[in-house]
Amino acid sequence: MRVSLVTGKNGEALRNILEKDGQISITRHDNSLADAFRFYIENDAEFDILLLIDQGIGCSTDEFVRLLKNFIELIDSLMPQAKFIFITKETTYSETFRRVAGENARFQLHYSDKAKIPVAFIKEVCLGGGSLEYSTLSDTPRKDAGCSQKSACSVEDTQLITPDFAADNVRAIPALRPGISRAIAITGHRGSGVSGTLANLAVAASMEGLSTFIVDLDLLYRSMNLYFRKFGDESSLNTDLKYSLVKCAVKPDACSNNSCMINDQLYVSTLAYSIGLKDKLLENLTAKRLIALLTSLKARFNLVLADIPLPVFRKYPDLLAHVDRIGLCMNNSLYSIVNSVKCIDDTFDDEDLSIFKAKTSLILTKYNSKNAHLGKALNPQYASRLLGSLDERLDILFPCAGAIPFCADYDMQVDTGKKLCSYNSEYRKCYTDVLKNLA
Repeated sequence: MRVSLVTGKNGEALRNILEKDGQISITRHDNSLADAFRFYIENDAEFDILLLIDQGIGCSTDEFVRLLKNFIELIDSLMPQAKFIFITKETTYSETFRRVAGENARFQLHYSDKAKIPVAFIKEVCLGGGSLEYSTLSDTPRKDAGCSQKSACSVEDTQLITPDFAADNVRAIPALRPGISRAIAITGHRGSGVSGTLANLAVAASMEGLSTFIVDLDLLYRSMNLYFRKFGDESSLNTDLKYSLVKCAVKPDACSNNSCMINDQLYVSTLAYSIGLKDKLLENLTAKRLIALLTSLKARFNLVLADIPLPVFRKYPDLLAHVDRIGLCMNNSLYSIVNSVKCIDDTFDDEDLSIFKAKTSLILTKYNSKNAHLGKALNPQYASRLLGSLDERLDILFPCAGAIPFCADYDMQVDTGKKLCSYNSEYRKCYTDVLKNLA
């Protein structure tokens, strides 16, 4: 697919993203529509698609009309197989384009009501997705919205409902039915699988038609950048998105605009890797603001999933009172159990620990049925009992929300962009069961 870009000054960054998987070849980039017309009228060059976005117009409305008419004549006479695609978020531009292009099928309009046009949407349009005349991306998720059969999202998320699952479009999490919301924190020691677990829980929830929002408070590792590469793609073009978490914390009501839409039901807010830990803007991430953010998100989404490593709870202990449930990730190995005890002991004072114990269920990640201690299988019950016996302050038997079996493909999720629950029925059931038990 040969694409000629007319996208303003962001053309090089957009080229890198669109060409990433080899499906699209960018043959040329022009800053303005006038520059593009000048080149094609003077040179014997062709394209399959000329892609124009708002930043590439760069002229008055009258000049825009004139250039459109020139391109219609050029394409009709010299490039009968080519298409002219215009993606806009401005109603004035869209109305002008419709009036000039009329019924010409090779001049296609795609409209987005997002404040920032997602790169994945641009890519989908180039590859033939969406309506040929009018495509809309909505800013506001609805708590009663069901699973959409098609969403403007990246390759990693367009295949959430595979053929094996297509007939199973029934809500399996009654506690999170429309109209009811939960804020769930996923935590654990470093290396226990917190981020991978949260990413799969979020995708599994969105597959069940639940509007879901991820708040990545792992300011050190920011692993949602890895599990949802679309965030990195979008933030490389829309620099405001790099501070997504800060912007959402400062203006919770605008969280949809200041986050990355992964699919119709799933949004992610994190920080880009380019933001340093000493950045002054991070001072806005106060406990008061983060609590207000969680409260606001619960009013708009069925499920709010927060990646909160145990050291972050130490910094923001007041968050404990404002999450409904906590999933503690832990492997069924003695090392992970001991590490969990130490991290919990280092994090909470007695008062906060009582809240933590009341809200927490175990999630056994990378579960290996062959693991044993003192000749006894480290099953969920034994692992929970060991956790409570190694510290006199942990004098309870934590309930187990579920066990996620070890999978050799686990680490490949970052490379492929596909979550285990999106293509493996066993793992989809595991993660859905965890959600059911946490809710």
